[in-house]
Amino acid sequence: MELYTTLNNDEHNVSLEQFGEILETGDFVVRKFIVGKHSLLDGVLLKNSNIPVNILIGPLIRENEIILADGNTILLNNDILILVGKKDDIGIFKGQLKEITTLKKIKNFIFKLFRK
Repeated sequence: MELYTTLNNDEHNVSLEQFGEILETGDFVVRKFIVGKHSLLDGVLLKNSNIPVNILIGPLIRENEIILADGNTILLNNDILILVGKKDDIGIFKGQLKEITTLKKIKNFIFKLFRK
């Protein structure tokens, strides 16, 4: 309740300290996710990425550019996504993506073996 009282004023800015307190109070975390070369997300529109709706996408960092991505942003190798969500939800998402990416690598390896 104290946080609400602090923020319920005419000031429109939220300090980083207040933002951190908001996240902690809601049991949220901020994590980075790097799109890898063999990632299932490489070359995919953000709206088709299957990132769960309970995980928010913050700024996307691409080389030296910071992008406020929307659904039509294409994710590329080495993009850094800033994710905001519950720690468990982000962990589950990253784990699922890692498993799928590993399967994609195995499939590509087998395909290359039999293509020769």
